[in-house]
Amino acid sequence: MIRETKSTLDDSKLRPTELAKIKSAREHFKAIGIDDYERAVPGRWNL
Repeated sequence: MIRETKSTLDDSKLRPTELAKIKSAREHFKAIGIDDYERAVPGRWNL
């Protein structure tokens, strides 16, 4: 499990560097065959 914690799912509230990290993570996991990459905020983590 990898977590890059953000407090919102609203892209307009994130800095460009934060959006770049999310995009990079999606591309990385797709490249290694993991299709269920999901973005969530702490209140929605089902731990």
